[in-house]
Amino acid sequence: MGRVTTIHGAIYCHVGGRRSADDLPRGIDSAEHNARVLAQLPDHDAFPHLSRNMFSITSSTYAKPPLYRVQVIHLGASMKDLDAAWHDWLPRFELLLGELHYDRAHVRLSIDADAVFDYVWKCTSVHTSFEGGPRSFESSARG
Repeated sequence: MGRVTTIHGAIYCHVGGRRSADDLPRGIDSAEHNARVLAQLPDHDAFPHLSRNMFSITSSTYAKPPLYRVQVIHLGASMKDLDAAWHDWLPRFELLLGELHYDRAHVRLSIDADAVFDYVWKCTSVHTSFEGGPRSFESSARG
């Protein structure tokens, strides 16, 4: 019997124009870009999964989109023993982030509800920073 691992979080994209000289100018076109990127994810994916149905995005095509300056893309999934493949899933997620227009992303990994790890990415026009839990659980799985 495997361990239940869950991931959930959000990706935040400022779409209300330029906030400072350091920022990229962004608008609803960034929200539409993000929707197109997520639509290109596969319906089904091999383990560890990174598929379209893990993400939820509010449409920016409504007459009055329910977003104010920040688009929020929600993500969530539960998998068996994702921690054993975390070193594979995390770089794939970071590649996806590289295709999105975003300012900040937060992911929480829970392993059998006993261990919780937070991961945060912050993106500017200059660089992306990362802070958070372990990038691999391989040594703890063996020991």
